[in-house]
Amino acid sequence: MHIQLSRANKGNDGEGGLEGERGGSLFVVMDSNASTSDDATQRSPTEKTVVEGEDIISQLHETILSHILSFLPTMEAVHTSVLSTRWIHVWKSITNLKLDDSVLCHGKKVQKEQYVYFVNTMLLHANSSIQSVSLCLTCHHYDSSKVSAWIYSILKRGVQKLHIQYADKILFPSQTLFSCISLVQLVLQVRSTLSVPIFACLPNLKSLSISGIKLVSESSDYSQYVVLRFPLLKVFEARGCEWLTKQNIRIEAPILERFSVAIWRSLSNESHKSAIKICAPYLEDFSYEGDLEQEVILFNSSSIRSASVVIVVDEDRMDGMENLGFLVHNLLAQICEVEQLKLLFYKILMHGTNILIHLPVFRRLTYLQLNEVSGEALLNLLHNSPILNTLVLQNGVFGLSKEVLTTASVPQCLLSSLKDFVFKGFNVHEHELLLAKYMMANAAVLERMTIYTAFWLRYFVFMGSNAATTKDEARKHLTTWQAAIGAEDIISQLHESILGHILSFLPTMEAIRTCVLSKRWIDVWESITNVKFDDSVLCHGKKMQKEQYVYFVNTMLLHHVNNQSVSLCLTCYHYDSLHVSAWISSILKRGVQKLHIQYADKILFPSQTLFSCISLVQLVLQMRCNLSVPIFACLPNLQTLSLSGIMLVSESSTYSKDLILSFPLLKVFEAKGCEWLTKQNLCIEAPLLERCSIAMWKSLLSESCKSSVKIFSPHLTDFSYEGDLEQEIILLNPSAIRNASVVIVLDEDRQDRIGKVGFCVQELLTQIREVERLKLLFYKVLMNAANILTHLPVFGRLTHLQLNEVSGEALFNLLHNSPILNTLLLQNGVFDLNKDVMTTASVPQCFLSSLRDFELKEFNVHEHELLLAKFVMANAAILERMTIFTAFWLRYSDIDMGKLKEQILSFPKCSKSVTIKLSHVNE
Repeated sequence: MHIQLSRANKGNDGEGGLEGERGGSLFVVMDSNASTSDDATQRSPTEKTVVEGEDIISQLHETILSHILSFLPTMEAVHTSVLSTRWIHVWKSITNLKLDDSVLCHGKKVQKEQYVYFVNTMLLHANSSIQSVSLCLTCHHYDSSKVSAWIYSILKRGVQKLHIQYADKILFPSQTLFSCISLVQLVLQVRSTLSVPIFACLPNLKSLSISGIKLVSESSDYSQYVVLRFPLLKVFEARGCEWLTKQNIRIEAPILERFSVAIWRSLSNESHKSAIKICAPYLEDFSYEGDLEQEVILFNSSSIRSASVVIVVDEDRMDGMENLGFLVHNLLAQICEVEQLKLLFYKILMHGTNILIHLPVFRRLTYLQLNEVSGEALLNLLHNSPILNTLVLQNGVFGLSKEVLTTASVPQCLLSSLKDFVFKGFNVHEHELLLAKYMMANAAVLERMTIYTAFWLRYFVFMGSNAATTKDEARKHLTTWQAAIGAEDIISQLHESILGHILSFLPTMEAIRTCVLSKRWIDVWESITNVKFDDSVLCHGKKMQKEQYVYFVNTMLLHHVNNQSVSLCLTCYHYDSLHVSAWISSILKRGVQKLHIQYADKILFPSQTLFSCISLVQLVLQMRCNLSVPIFACLPNLQTLSLSGIMLVSESSTYSKDLILSFPLLKVFEAKGCEWLTKQNLCIEAPLLERCSIAMWKSLLSESCKSSVKIFSPHLTDFSYEGDLEQEIILLNPSAIRNASVVIVLDEDRQDRIGKVGFCVQELLTQIREVERLKLLFYKVLMNAANILTHLPVFGRLTHLQLNEVSGEALFNLLHNSPILNTLLLQNGVFDLNKDVMTTASVPQCFLSSLRDFELKEFNVHEHELLLAKFVMANAAILERMTIFTAFWLRYSDIDMGKLKEQILSFPKCSKSVTIKLSHVNE
């Protein structure tokens, strides 16, 4: 259909056009009384035939039309208003705005004044409930106040997804941003200063990416943290940002999975240096690039499996090498549980070769990538990586000699685990040849050694006997190694069942490709029992196209029936929901035992097929879907159940019955970020359950759907809850629980629920009163309701207690009710504690008979903290250790730490054998 858009007149347009240069050629119709500019009688016969054919799309409902228009650049969507009177107002109902000043209008770039008028008009007339806005201003320089006003207007409308790209400096509406609780995804690529309050929470934010931002604090008080809380955040990225806060920044993101920070050169003044503290117990992927001007402190970092650390220091900052080595060591110590590590240094190790001398043991590390490394540092890393499987070394090695290699002991990984060694940027230097020779002589299970020569060697002509000898020697060693690898093919002689078992450890696509090796291997892949579908796996060095991958999965499920274990990870494409549902249904009907599904988009899950799959032993669901639960369901062989992002709904509409999920053999149950939208109570019967973990940081339920979760598990020993207690947790027969963790987070907009939360907390603690170890953390709860921990049960077996943000009264109540407490760990201080309380308070029983270890973390030298330390030392009769970790900011304060230590040591001591330690490092 050919449509001609007419330019608005520059004179008196009437009601349909825009006046003067403000309108230009942007709009033809913007008013409800305007009509189309062309008369049907003026069209050519051919054009008339096409236009006068049946117009099906215009008959669709307006919501469908606006949804279609949401996929267009907004300027193009607005142009549809000239199609007919039916389309005049359709653009006003679109909820996804794409405001990009690089989009062409009639083949030409829009003038600045026209574009300003266009954006003003859009924000004035567009749908009041905008869900997504992309504001990309890359072609013109705009008035800063105008851009700020646009952003303010967008944030005030409850936007969920916001992407802003602008090169010039602007005054960002910080207060409006941190009060926009509707944000789910935020991308800021702007040069602006963001004023951060002492506490900020974006409860629904799941993805945050900032670039070019300067973070400053609203407060001038050094003693406080800047706390950024993101209960649902999964991805955090910051590139080229500056952290100009006087306080430490604490990022609390309980379900954060990926964290990436790139600060290549800090421009901060010395007085502004601070630490970045990250509290993310589920963090899996960590990346840091920069100069470590600001220390990065990771809390609960044991879950990190993949890490990248790139350190760059400018030539004019080489004088701080000693401090840099300390910071590098601290950072590596925090990520010592990683499985994959990229550790790159640029122009650093040549100046400070002792940086990698004192290293932690990387006991899980299987993949290590290095560059510009000294021989001593390389051997230290290898010695501290006992199960290393793959080593990638790029840009050479220096400081390596025969003496070092002769005297050095062979690392454990070379004897038992190293199978792949990749050497990139090989320059045929003597120390590189020495390293290659050493690896070949000592790596007992090495399977592949790949050497990529430096690019310049293509154009280099070896001249002289020494150069020729060196090259021949390298070739000789490599030929010997290749000959050893290319020996008799023993593996093909193994039984097919053994070969099938070996192939089960490969991604299924790689396993199938073995069919081209020989006739012996044509059908071997069909005997594998562990199928791994992962659309991120490369095929011939390239990612498989979506259509090819769908065909591949369909073919596999058609021809392969012996599936004991299936992993379906779909992370690269958006698939048809029906396809994914059909795949899952097909897998479940084949009697699978272990099933792992990871998919980000919503699908219609085959709930009935799932609950009838009695063969399941292990089930992991990381996906967004509704799971329809029958009144009674039983999975008799299930031993491990992990759910993430699942929404449980009930098949029944009656309120009279509980939903019963029976798992006779279940030992581990985990639910993270799930919603329980059942009208009935949810009852989990698992008589052998040993570990139960539930994390619901913010309930999105309506009042009518709220219910309780009942757990019947007489052998439960480890219980963990994180959330806001919107749903009551009822533990039946909880006396076996020995380890418990309770983390309560209450958003500021829910402070009216403090009374109910207090009741639920007391009920929950009463149920777990037989625990031996308890972690009890409250975030911004006790400061609003100090009486929550007033009525407590007696913890008759409790020996280890960890607390935070606790009031003096709550602390003493807990101590009085823990008669055999052995260890007390208090972090983030204590408040509302004064001399009168300490004077009148009776000494807890545990102080007189059992307390041996007391740790006080984040010590800020406040009066009430000193009072507490003094009270503990004066009354703990058998105390053996008291360790005080000072807050990070004290390193840069003018407080005399020597005098502080003397003051603490001068306090009266009830225990004669107590050891007091004051540490500057917050471990």
